[in-house]
Amino acid sequence: MRYLFILGTSGSGKTTLARKIEKYYPKKFKKIVQYTTRQIRPNETDGYDYHFTDHTKFESLDLHEHLTGVVKEEFNGDFYGSPYADMEEDKINILVLSAEGFLDALNKSKFDDIINVLYIANVNEAEAKRDGRDFLQEQKYTSIIIHKILECTIKKINYVEIDHLVLKEIRNNRIKIIAFLREKGII
Repeated sequence: MRYLFILGTSGSGKTTLARKIEKYYPKKFKKIVQYTTRQIRPNETDGYDYHFTDHTKFESLDLHEHLTGVVKEEFNGDFYGSPYADMEEDKINILVLSAEGFLDALNKSKFDDIINVLYIANVNEAEAKRDGRDFLQEQKYTSIIIHKILECTIKKINYVEIDHLVLKEIRNNRIKIIAFLREKGII
């Protein structure tokens, strides 16, 4: 399986970037829609933003190993996880992950999986869309976890950082996004 794990703090633009990449290069990429137990928000659509479910169904999916990138402790008691059933062998599957989700996905990946990690770095707190979390603590935690995991893993991982300001400049330009992905060895 081929993966592009997109990581960064809450509000850094991970999901927006994932959707743009899939839109710009649909034959090569597929954004995986996560399951979550949190309540749907007024501006969200079930099946597009998330697959909204309850804790019982989520636990069943996780117990039967149908999910990767599972998060159960990180976000106010809400669970998140990406379904294997939606992934495609012939595409690079994009998973938007938190630090905890990244750890789970990496642990569940196979030795011969092709793993790309794109970390959105140096997010400006004033520009990040926040939902009450401690921004600086989350940014520090995410960065430390990612770097420690990458130091310890024996799996081959293509790790790429993109500065948040650079991302903002190129994310609405198909040519620049695809050039960036090629330059960094993701495609």
